[in-house]
Amino acid sequence: MKDKAVFTSLLACLLLLGCGNNPVSLSASDDIVNHTGTVRQIGSVGYAIVDDAEPSGRFAPSNLPESFKTDGARVLFSGRRGEIPSNVRMWGTPLELKSIQADIR
Repeated sequence: MKDKAVFTSLLACLLLLGCGNNPVSLSASDDIVNHTGTVRQIGSVGYAIVDDAEPSGRFAPSNLPESFKTDGARVLFSGRRGEIPSNVRMWGTPLELKSIQADIR
């Protein structure tokens, strides 16, 4: 029983050490230029763009025009990745769109 308590205490300390307040820094490489993707509705929360180059990731565009809010729409887009605040869980990486158009390829 004592070993279990020691293990739990050590695990808690490690978890607390990993919860720093260091925000994610961004560089110029965080620009997205002419990527293709698919617009997906995320329940009642909003819309995401799933990038073809990063299919495991989702972008949460802050300024998606109403005309593109259609689940399954194929788009060509450019923008800048935003910062995810520390200790905040988001359903997609923030994205400020610079341009978006229907993907006609």
